[in-house]
Amino acid sequence: MNFPGVQELPMDIMSLILCWLPAKTLMAWRCVSKQWRSLIDSPHFIQLHLQCSNATSSNLSLIFNTKIHAFGGRSSYETIFKHAEQNLDCLYSLDFDKLLDHDDALALPVDKYNPMKCFPEYAGLTYVVGSCNGLILLVERPNCTFFILWNPTTGKYQKIPWSVPVYDEFTHAPVTDIFGFGYDHINQDYKVVCRVKKSDRRDQLNVYSLKNDSWHRAALDSFPYGVNCELTVLFNNAFHSIGGSDNDILVAFDLGTEQCRELPHPEPNNPLKTLSVLGGCLSVTILHYKGYEDCCLYSAHVWVMKIYGIEDSWTKVCKVSHLPVSRSVYVKPLAYSRCRDKILLYFDDGDGLVWYDVKMKRTQNVKVSGAPRFYVTTFVVGSLVPLNNSVTDLSKRGNKEQVEE
Repeated sequence: MNFPGVQELPMDIMSLILCWLPAKTLMAWRCVSKQWRSLIDSPHFIQLHLQCSNATSSNLSLIFNTKIHAFGGRSSYETIFKHAEQNLDCLYSLDFDKLLDHDDALALPVDKYNPMKCFPEYAGLTYVVGSCNGLILLVERPNCTFFILWNPTTGKYQKIPWSVPVYDEFTHAPVTDIFGFGYDHINQDYKVVCRVKKSDRRDQLNVYSLKNDSWHRAALDSFPYGVNCELTVLFNNAFHSIGGSDNDILVAFDLGTEQCRELPHPEPNNPLKTLSVLGGCLSVTILHYKGYEDCCLYSAHVWVMKIYGIEDSWTKVCKVSHLPVSRSVYVKPLAYSRCRDKILLYFDDGDGLVWYDVKMKRTQNVKVSGAPRFYVTTFVVGSLVPLNNSVTDLSKRGNKEQVEE
């Protein structure tokens, strides 16, 4: 591959040009020359490329995996595996730019490079916990015996040693949940946080440090909020979730200090339903019912906190009305359109992704071909972020061959 004239450009100029390209393109262009490979693999360029992608919300993909609770939750894994024709262990990827430009889109399977299948203890279902800086945290279900960090762009992955799981003595169900995965900007470290549920609701948090490759107990004495770990979002160097017996507490766990704090939310008398990050702000969704919950319509109110931690900065950005309860009680805003006149919403009932027109106050379903009927989805930014221990280059060597770097 030859680019006349380009080779003579100073490397600092080349960096400023290449940093705007998609990560997949850069992976292919590493073979142009040793000089380009050295540049693209350098920590400075990797960080520059990530900063450009985050600043412009570009190089984004949506990763889809099967929604377990659509089949009845933890107790019905046998039912799940009876639906093998749906490729329930498959992950799917969708270029977000294509979704912005069209009313329908095709989700392509990435199961060919699913690193979970490299391990004999894999039971057949992959669950995406979350993503950060292009790295995805995957956990094996239903046994939850191991999980891995994976960069789908580079094909590299790293198995994370599991904190000793704890099981209920009567039901034998795991009482250890993954609270979240994210990057600690203070300590410059990727961290995984697990919650160990206690009978007195004074839960314990354990933290895995990728830098140290080890687990430790979080500095706080207890975590007495009874949060739903599946609702956790990463924002402002902290995991945020919904807790309290009435789902009326917005709680944050700081990755740097490993302490928790409560945040004000816009409607203290109403329970919070979902959390997300919308347009660079922390967002909550609150449902309002008209009549009895089992036979009525409801509306979803989406709020954003424009100034983090300031109660008066909560602003309602949309109200999606006249939704039947039978449709869904889980509504999550994901992103704005380019002109910010529409909001991409996720419904957990099978409709999946929906565009909401803020001015016209109406919804339009997004047809995502190829994805499971019931799915959950996670944003992933394409990046070149490396992993530091035992990894496998799936893009070159196939699923079964492992190497040490």
